[in-house]
Amino acid sequence: MITEIKMPALSDAMTHGKLLCYLVQLGQTVTKGQPVAEVEADKANIEIEAPADGKIVRLCASVDEVVPVNNTLIQIESQQKS
Repeated sequence: MITEIKMPALSDAMTHGKLLCYLVQLGQTVTKGQPVAEVEADKANIEIEAPADGKIVRLCASVDEVVPVNNTLIQIESQQKS
């Protein structure tokens, strides 16, 4: 299952944020709650955390890119337990 990490809206007026850096690499395994990226929004820097355990399969934006709210930054592939 693919989980997408999207640019968050930190306020109702926020329309975009700037990707400052990735804190993970393609192919890296992450755990839920682990910081995966740092973004600048409304003149504040925030860390975005992984919402689930899994493996980073896609980095969707470039560093220093201005990304619209709700656009995907990272895709994580997680294993569902049966």
